[in-house]
Amino acid sequence: PAAQSVAMTNVGISGFTYTNVITYSAGASGWLAAVPGAGTVALGGATAWTNLVDLAGVSAGTHSATVAVTSVDATNSPQTVTVTLTVGQAAQTIAFGNPGAQETTNEVGLSATATSGLAVTFAVGSGPGSIAGGTNLTFTGAGTVSIVASQAGNGNWLAAASVTQSFAVAKAEQAALGFAPASPQTYGTTNGLATTGGSGTGPVSYAVTSGGGSIVGGTNLVMTTGTGSVVVVATKAADAMYLSTAATGTVNCAKAGQAIAFGAIGDQFWTNRLGLAATASSGLGVSFAVA
Repeated sequence: PAAQSVAMTNVGISGFTYTNVITYSAGASGWLAAVPGAGTVALGGATAWTNLVDLAGVSAGTHSATVAVTSVDATNSPQTVTVTLTVGQAAQTIAFGNPGAQETTNEVGLSATATSGLAVTFAVGSGPGSIAGGTNLTFTGAGTVSIVASQAGNGNWLAAASVTQSFAVAKAEQAALGFAPASPQTYGTTNGLATTGGSGTGPVSYAVTSGGGSIVGGTNLVMTTGTGSVVVVATKAADAMYLSTAATGTVNCAKAGQAIAFGAIGDQFWTNRLGLAATASSGLGVSFAVA
């Protein structure tokens, strides 16, 4: 505050010498100076001293101090002046930058400062976010997340106006999907399909995109031809945290082996007429020739 002046007049019968002594109420001390702290006043004269305040180390609140002007030459010594000092809470502001666009798998260390130097606290205002340990922000899905930075103040500082930062959170790419179906595979056989890698909890599905094969039971590749190749695409679906991902596998088609069941023929007369019969495991017709 501006300095304040106190006047003192000598209305006695001679000059006098004085000193100023300051005492403080409970609480802060040392914040007042009465300048000059000592002096003389001639008969019929006057003097003034200035009260100066130093707020260093003084908390908000109401404080008082008494200046006692003491003179051994004056019959009405001491004279006292009480000084009351009211210190209000200071205003503060928060500096909190936007963390920027994020992915669901990111971990963000939140940081903000208050002009008071007091610690700033964070809370999720809205969206799929979670804060652990006061400043560690993680995500539970994609969307828009709003983070609120606050400082409640204390005895010396008013509460700061909260600052909110909003930003987009996108689904993350999955780890590479491993897909290597067994090859070659013969006609009519079934091959169980499986993948490795990927991320998240999305299910894996399979589809034949070309060639003589079909998917049975969701995960089994059945060869429907014995030549060429079959192209199969494995897709791991998206979930709350990850985008979908896919991998392609090629299976060469091989002809299946077969066997012929042809019973022995006993000795015959040259005049016999014999009906020949044989079966192939493939079910295909069997032809005969004289060796």
